[in-house]
Amino acid sequence: MKQFTTTGGTVVMDVTTEEYKRLLDREVQATLGVSANDFLEQVESGQVDWDDPDTFYVAGILNIGQNGHSESS
Repeated sequence: MKQFTTTGGTVVMDVTTEEYKRLLDREVQATLGVSANDFLEQVESGQVDWDDPDTFYVAGILNIGQNGHSESS
């Protein structure tokens, strides 16, 4: 992973696809206590609590829903 700061002070991380998947997996694990793959399986099987704000947060970072992947794909 390469990391740099823009002249405006924004930190930018340049990551590979695999590094990005690991970052997402760590965030899902820290937020919901399951792996990203387990969460996706729960979405596909209808086992998620859509009333939980953390579910929407994780769905957002995994790009599930409107303008992202369908819940069943």
